[in-house]
Amino acid sequence: MQISIFGLGYVGAVTAGCLARLGHSIIGADVQEAKVQAFNDGISPIIEPELDALLKGARASGHLRATTLADEAVRDSDVSIICVGTPSLESGRLNLDFVRKVSQQIAEALRNLRKRHVVIFRSTMLPGSTRSMVTEVIVKLLGDNAQILPWEGAEMIKYACNYFHAIKVGFANEIGRMSKFLGVDGARVMDVVCKDTKLNISPYYLRPGNPFGGSCLPKDVSALSSFARMEGVSLPLLDNTLSTNQAHLDVLLKLITSKERRKVGLLGLAFKADTDDLRGSPMVAVAEALLGRGYQISVYDPQINLSRLIGANEEMIQRRMPHLAQVLKPTLREVLDASELVVASQKCASVEEVLAGARADQVVIDVNGWRDLAKAAWTYEGLCW
Repeated sequence: MQISIFGLGYVGAVTAGCLARLGHSIIGADVQEAKVQAFNDGISPIIEPELDALLKGARASGHLRATTLADEAVRDSDVSIICVGTPSLESGRLNLDFVRKVSQQIAEALRNLRKRHVVIFRSTMLPGSTRSMVTEVIVKLLGDNAQILPWEGAEMIKYACNYFHAIKVGFANEIGRMSKFLGVDGARVMDVVCKDTKLNISPYYLRPGNPFGGSCLPKDVSALSSFARMEGVSLPLLDNTLSTNQAHLDVLLKLITSKERRKVGLLGLAFKADTDDLRGSPMVAVAEALLGRGYQISVYDPQINLSRLIGANEEMIQRRMPHLAQVLKPTLREVLDASELVVASQKCASVEEVLAGARADQVVIDVNGWRDLAKAAWTYEGLCW
């Protein structure tokens, strides 16, 4: 199948790589020439496990190319998948301008081409957005020949999944904080809770530790809460999901500052392991807060290459941490040697490397349940255990 993918960021790049692996011919489309050039060179514009190899193989086999021209992408494909961003507005609602613009470009191309074409919205949007987008943009340009399907259910499933993920993280962290207050190991409590695979279903997010972050959960939780308020629907539990996540981040900051150590090393900066996505990362918020209070910060995250940050990811870090280049260190040992307090949010190195560099005069705060860190000579403390 000939497939065009609009938006070559964290969603589009992975979608392109996976579909190309299945044998589909992919043409990527993006307004940023750097992303297009990376695709045409068979290089991933982002960091995700195995993605470089997927794109390199797809490029070598002739199944992958990219362009900045929307009409070319539509002309040479049978299906267009829209993967552009839907960032939050100050009100908490979603900014659909990028989706609207791409939809219009696709519709204009189809009006001239006069061919059958399938358009798939991969971008996360609130219920009713897809129908509205098709009606206001595509049907307006193409007439009643555009077929409208009942998409609200699919949109709601996406939000239900993301809300459930966000709630599970917040729930586990609240249990962890309460457990520690009682002198109980919060991680062991949740381990037992997760044994119930019949009712609790999955233990994946049910681990006390990092606050949730990234480009999906904070944005989608905020968007649906705002939507519910505007529609007069009361969702008191969900409305507090961001509050409990912020409270958990505040607890982490309070724990760090309570140690009265001014030189702090962060192991892991991205919002999750094996990616360079810094958007919505709790560790970026921690670093930002500590720098604002005059702390000396050093960071080790082997997945982050400043020269490869691109798009909204690069824009965010330039706005919030323009001095990242000065605090990001190339080796773990540099961070450990420079730190009085170490905050471990990711397993971004082997435990042997970490333990070899630990000192008796140091404190380590484990945010990720990395229990092997307790084997070193330093003072070990878990965030919720």
